Amino acid sequence: MDRLYAIHRLEKAKELLPEGVPRNVIDDTIIWIKQLPATSNYAAVNQASSSQGDALGEGELVRVSVANGKYTYVLPQVGRAYALRYGEKWRDCCGDNFILALAQRIEELENGVGNKAG
Repeated sequence: MDRLYAIHRLEKAKELLPEGVPRNVIDDTIIWIKQLPATSNYAAVNQASSSQGDALGEGELVRVSVANGKYTYVLPQVGRAYALRYGEKWRDCCGDNFILALAQRIEELENGVGNKAG
């Protein structure tokens, strides 16, 4: 589970607590999550990708965002393909040719390259 999603879920849980139940434990947990060090080797990519949108980053062959930027597929020149969710590393897409084919088709359609189906 990525940080933003965990924080989102905790804030939703806090809204559902009955009246009178202390919320300080949830608040403390959110603060703790925000202070955790970045542990993945995607930390630098995550920082740059939140404002990058569909613009190719240095060393990227494919970068496609969908759902108003919620999800981004990245195929680097070197390394493994991966997906971001809310700008943070979400999942490894290495070997997932279905996702690669969809990303390439989206690029084609956005660039007006072709109108063929598949």
